[in-house]
Amino acid sequence: MEKEIIISAEKISRSYDDKHIFTGLNISVLRNDKILLTGDNGSGKTTLLKLLAAQLTAENGQILYNGKQLSFRNVKNFVSFLPSDPPPLFPRMTGLENLKLYHSLSLKNLSYENKKLETQHFKKLLNNWCDHLNIFKESIEMPSYKCSMGMKQIISIFRALSRNCSIYILDEPFQSLSQETITFVLSSLASQFKDKVFIISSHQKIDETFFNRTLKLKDGELCV
Repeated sequence: MEKEIIISAEKISRSYDDKHIFTGLNISVLRNDKILLTGDNGSGKTTLLKLLAAQLTAENGQILYNGKQLSFRNVKNFVSFLPSDPPPLFPRMTGLENLKLYHSLSLKNLSYENKKLETQHFKKLLNNWCDHLNIFKESIEMPSYKCSMGMKQIISIFRALSRNCSIYILDEPFQSLSQETITFVLSSLASQFKDKVFIISSHQKIDETFFNRTLKLKDGELCV
């Protein structure tokens, strides 16, 4: 039985300053897909992820979500996007205070039942990471201005994962992190996010066991 297509990008094009990043690119993202996106710097990985997360608009072609064209307002309800340059944390607040603030903002306009599900998801993930990841536990206990780059990065990853979405798009999430931390994060995704879609870009050499597909972006084309 064929898997359901969750995101379908058809013949999309994007350019910057008259330089074509890609022209007529196609990609289908299937239910439960775990995709690792690779490619050299400047190959267009960030541009592609921003297009799939509806952060950018394609100049040509179309991107469909469950067969429909949707606005950014609708897409953000079920897609959590972590950019390669995450929004800064409030420096005088602890990591946990930052996360709780972000979580409270994400609950706006949700129904009571959905707020309850989101809060359960947040607490479960928080407890698991506090119990098993020292760098995360340290980062949430101190003011953000005292945190190292790695601490800030792990908070940003948690912030993206703390939303209970069906699709997670993470652009270079493992910058400044040790291999031990990366291994824990990927194992956490494998155990707690089995039925979710992930598209993760990385220029680092990482364990690909979590992923069911690796795609390389080169010369404006996706290669298996």
